[in-house]
Amino acid sequence: WLQAWRLSSLRSRLSKCLQDNYSIVLYKMSDDTLDDQDIIGPCLVTSLNMSPTRVSEVLQLDGSLRLCTLYPSQKLFISNWIAARDYVALDIDPEGTSSLVYDDLKLLIEAQLKEYNGDEFEKVDLQRYGSLIAWHFDKTFNMVISSTLQQLSELAQKFLKGDIYINGGMELMRIETVDIDGKPKKIRENDRTRQCISQNILTSDNLLLHASMLKELSDSISDIESNVKLKSDDIADAGTSTSTITKEEPVIKPKTILKDTTSSPKIIKNGALQHEPVLTIRDLEQRPIQTDEEIRGSPKSVTFKMHQQQTDTTTSCVRTYSGKSKPPNILVFSESVVAVDNVKSALKSILQKNKYTIYTLTKAQALTDTWMDNALLVIACGAVSADVAPKLLNYLLKGGKLLCLCSDLIHTVLPTYKTAEVREHELVRFSYGRWQNVRMMHHIFCYQASPARKHFSHDSIEENHQPCQNSVQPRAPSSIEVRDSYGRPHKLSVEVLGAEETWHTPSLLLATALPDASTSGPNGRAVFSQVHLEVDPTQYESEEAKYSVLKESNEARLEILRDILGRHLSLQCSEKKADSIKSPVESYTPAFFLGRHELKLALLKFLEDNMDAEQSLKTSKLTLKFCGLGETPPPATQYLLPIRVHSCPDNFSTIEYFGNLKSEIVGRLVIYSSVMTSSQDVLSCVKLQHGIVVIPRFQTKGSGRSANQWLSPDGCAMFSVQLHVASESPLGQRAPVVQHLVATAVVSAILSLPGYENLDIGLKWPNDIYAHGAVKIGGLVVTSTLDTDTTICNVGCGVNLDNSDPTTCINDVIKKYNNDNGTDLQTLSYEKFLALVFTEIENIFKTVQAADVDYLYDLYYKYWLHN
Repeated sequence: WLQAWRLSSLRSRLSKCLQDNYSIVLYKMSDDTLDDQDIIGPCLVTSLNMSPTRVSEVLQLDGSLRLCTLYPSQKLFISNWIAARDYVALDIDPEGTSSLVYDDLKLLIEAQLKEYNGDEFEKVDLQRYGSLIAWHFDKTFNMVISSTLQQLSELAQKFLKGDIYINGGMELMRIETVDIDGKPKKIRENDRTRQCISQNILTSDNLLLHASMLKELSDSISDIESNVKLKSDDIADAGTSTSTITKEEPVIKPKTILKDTTSSPKIIKNGALQHEPVLTIRDLEQRPIQTDEEIRGSPKSVTFKMHQQQTDTTTSCVRTYSGKSKPPNILVFSESVVAVDNVKSALKSILQKNKYTIYTLTKAQALTDTWMDNALLVIACGAVSADVAPKLLNYLLKGGKLLCLCSDLIHTVLPTYKTAEVREHELVRFSYGRWQNVRMMHHIFCYQASPARKHFSHDSIEENHQPCQNSVQPRAPSSIEVRDSYGRPHKLSVEVLGAEETWHTPSLLLATALPDASTSGPNGRAVFSQVHLEVDPTQYESEEAKYSVLKESNEARLEILRDILGRHLSLQCSEKKADSIKSPVESYTPAFFLGRHELKLALLKFLEDNMDAEQSLKTSKLTLKFCGLGETPPPATQYLLPIRVHSCPDNFSTIEYFGNLKSEIVGRLVIYSSVMTSSQDVLSCVKLQHGIVVIPRFQTKGSGRSANQWLSPDGCAMFSVQLHVASESPLGQRAPVVQHLVATAVVSAILSLPGYENLDIGLKWPNDIYAHGAVKIGGLVVTSTLDTDTTICNVGCGVNLDNSDPTTCINDVIKKYNNDNGTDLQTLSYEKFLALVFTEIENIFKTVQAADVDYLYDLYYKYWLHN
C-alpha cells in the first residue's frame, strides 16, 4: 500500500509540472559536482542539440540522484539521430483507437555503456517503459522513447531508489521529458549493418558487441547534417519575392567501417526545406552532396533530380507572407470566470461576425511565449500576478495590443500610476469623446499619477449631483520609460482619453510604444479603463438604484467599447448598433438527405431498430428527424435537426457535386444543411455508414482541436465524414493516422489537379493546412469510438475555400498564382472542392487498406512544410 501511495504521489507531482510547461529531469551527479544545484546532470554533448532552458526547482535530492524541473520545456532536435527500426513518425499512438487525446510523452534517456555488476545495480528492462523512437551514440548512448505518465512515474521511482542498469548493458544516467523536432533518419539494412540495427538494438549483447559500428554510424549522419548548409543571397519576403537557395558540396571523409555511403537528400517544396525520411547505408558513400528537386509524381517512388541550385521561396522557418497572415485571435486573461464571460459576451455583440476567435488565456499559457505571435489583442481584467505582468508588457513592446479593464496591470505598464485610492462599488460619471457624463461602475481602485484630493465624493450616486468646477485635473505624464524583461528601455507616449467628472481622475488612458532601434513593425498600443465597460447591468439587478442607472447607460457603454476597439485597437466592428449584448437567435434550417435513392433507403433500413416511431434518431448531441415525402418537417433548433429525405436544397448544386465525385462510397450519401450547430454533432456517438458526409454551410458551434472555437464564415467549406475502420486492418492498427489521411487528402485533392501542382499550399504538423507557409487556412478535429471489431472515426474538417477574411483562402492562392505566373487556373466551386476531397479520401483509404501504408506517409511528407 505504501509503495502504491508513493507512486501515486509522484505521478501527481509530475503531472502538475508537465501541465505548467516544465520539463522534468532525473539525473545522476558526478562526485565533483554534488554541491552545485545548478548543474543539471552529465555534460550534454553537442549532438544533443537542445533548446536553452534553466533549472526551475529541485524537487528531490538523494545523494547523487536528483529530480528537477526545467523551464521552459526542453526541445530536442533529432534530425541527425537514427530512427528505430519500427518507428513511424505519424503513428503517434497505435493503441489509442477510442480517442485522439494521447497520454504520450517523449523521454530522453541518457546512458553509459558499462559492464554490469549485479551486486551493485538493479537491472531494468527499458522496453517496459516505452517504445524506442530514435537513438544517437556519442560520448553516451542517447535514446528518445515514447512513454506515458504512468510509465515515467514507475521508471522515476526505480531511478530514485538507486543506481540502475537498463537492458543489462547501460548505466542509466538521465531521464528527461522533451519535445522533439525534426525527423530521425531511417536506415535500410544490409549484410554489414543488419545485426547492429536489428529490432533488438537495446539488448546488452548488441550494444557491447557493435558499439564501435553504432558510433561510426551516428558520426556519419552527424557529419552529413553539419556539412549541408544553406546559402541565400536574399532571404526576403517570401510572399513578394523569391530567393535562390544553394547548398555547399562538402565531401564526407571515408569511414573505416562504412564503405557504401551518400548523403540524405533534401527536398525544397513550396519554400519549405524538408529532410527525406529514409537514409540508406549505401547513401553514406564518399562523394559530393548535391541539392535535389522533388518530382511531383507517384509518392510510392521517391525519386529526385540532381541540381546545383533550386529557385524557390525561402525555408519555412523564415518564411513570411505579405498578406493577411496573423490569426484573428483575441485572448482574455482574468482570474474571474464571470469577468471572462462578460468580456466574451460583449465582444460577440460588437465585433464583426465570424471575424475573430475569442479564447481564454490561462496563467500557465500566459507564462509561455507561444501565444504572443498568435494574438491580435489581449484583454486583461482585474488582478494580474507579478509573473504574468512582464509577459504582457513584453507583448505590448513587441507590437501587441492590450485592453486592460479595471486591471492592476496599469502600474506595471505605466509605473507612475501606482498611487491608488479605494472606490469600492462606486457609481461615477465619466466622459469620453462625444459621450458625456455617462454613469458607470468604477474599479475598486483608482490609479492616478498625482491625485488632486485625498478623498472622493460620497454623493456621486445622487441624481442631482453637479460636477465640481474648481477641481483640478492631475497632470498626466506625456511619456513614460519602461524596461522589458531583458532590461532594455522603451518609451511609451501616454494620453488621457476620458476622465471621471468629480475629481477629474483619468478613467481611460491610451499608451503607445514609441519606435526605437530595437523594435520593428507596428507600435504596441494599450488602453486602460478604470470603469467597468465589460459589466452587464443585469449583474446589479439586486441593487435597484444602480441597476436602473446602469441600464440607462448601457447603450453608451457598448458604444464606447465599440469606439475603443475600432478607433484605438484597429478591430473591425459590426455595423449594427450594439444596443444589446445578447447574441441574435440563429435561424437553424432543416437538412437534406442527398444521394441515390436505394442507398438512402438502405441506410434508413439499417437505422430502423434505433429510431422511434416518428423516425427520429438520437445522437449524443442532437436528435435527427427523418421526414418522408409530403411530411412537413418541424422547426430546426440547436437540439433537433429535421432531415428531408426526398428534397434537394436551393443553395447546393447536386449536379456539380455528383458530377465531380468519382468515389464509390465516400461522399455518396450526404446530409446537407444551411445552418446547424456542428457537423460533428450529427455523427456524435452513432454508427451510420462508412463514407457518409455531413456538410453545413454555416455552423453556430463549430469547434477545433482541444475544443477551440472554429469560425464558420461564408465561403468556408466544412464537412464531417464517418469512416469505419476494421481493427485488424492496416489502418485499424494505426487508427490515429486517420486524421493525417484526411488532411493529406484535402491538400492532395487540390495539388493533384493538372496545372495546380505548384500552388503554395501544404501541411503543418499535425494536420493543419497552410497557405504560403505562414497562414493557416484549414484544420481537423477527430473523435473515434470502438464498435466491436471496428473503429468508427468521425473526422471534422474546415477549410477557407472562398473567404478572403479573416486571412486568406484557397481561391486567393489560385488568383495570386495566376497573377504571378500569367496562368488562368479556375477557382474552385464549393461543390467541386468537396467532391474532389471525398474522392481523394477514398483513394488514399483504399490504398492504405491494401497494405500500402507507406503511400500515405510518402504523400504526407510530400506536402509537409516543416524543416
